[in-house]
This record gives sequence, structure tokens and C-alpha cells, in this order.
Amino acid sequence: MSSKIFVPFKLEPELIEKLEQTIAGKDFSLSATAQEQLGPPRPGRPSGNLKEIAEAEIFFGGYIPPEQFAAAKKLKWIQVPFAGVNRLLTVGEIIESEVIVTNAAGIMAPAMADQIMGYVIGFAPLARTMAVAAAQRVGTVRQVV
Repeated sequence: MSSKIFVPFKLEPELIEKLEQTIAGKDFSLSATAQEQLGPPRPGRPSGNLKEIAEAEIFFGGYIPPEQFAAAKKLKWIQVPFAGVNRLLTVGEIIESEVIVTNAAGIMAPAMADQIMGYVIGFAPLARTMAVAAAQRVGTVRQVV
């Protein structure tokens, strides 16, 4: 019997193909929900259907509503595709359960570090100009080389 991976949103066809190649030959299958157009998510409307989530052992998404979690009797693992899990942890039943919750903390760290260093380098000349302007306002300008 294969383990079902439930994805509560539509995935791009290229990503579905990569996932299917990755899990090919393994005992996993991807939920049909990942391949269907569900429309924009709205508060209070669970994405996907309860029959699919009931069969899933893995949930890949940022939030699982209480009614879906209650139906997910086989669920063992929730993988959040980003760092924050705050919204997910508002569902008390998840906190009290034995379901493992993991996230993608640090996935954007290298890109963020590059971005911040770019700002530092870009604003460094401006810092000197601002210091001189501030000194001029209080009348303490000295020769700046």
C-alpha cells in the first residue's frame, strides 16, 4: 500500500513531473488535489477534499484547517514549505497530536544574506554623506577626507 502525499493547492505541471520522477519506484503517490485547479483559497474553505486528506500520511502545505486535521486519521507528518509555522500552530489539535511538523527554515538565508550585503555596500557612500550633513547642521564640520 502506498503512502499518500496530500498537497492542498495546485502545483505547476513541471513541478508535478519532477515530484513524480523523485518518488518513482518508491511507495508514495501524490494527491489529485495537487493536479487540480481549486480556485483561490478562502478563509473557512478547506482546500482539497476530506476523502483525500483522510488517506494521506504526509501533508505538504502551510495550514491545515481543524476539520481537515480531524479527518486525517493516518497523518504522520506535516511539511510546511516555508519557515513560519505560526498559523499552523493555531490548531490546538495539531499541537496535542503525535504528528511531526517540519518546516523549511533557512531556505532563503543565502539569498537574504546576499540582499542585505548588497544594501550595505549600496548605502555605504550615503552614510558618509549623511554624517557630513548632520555635522553641518550642528556646526561641527571638519575636514573629511
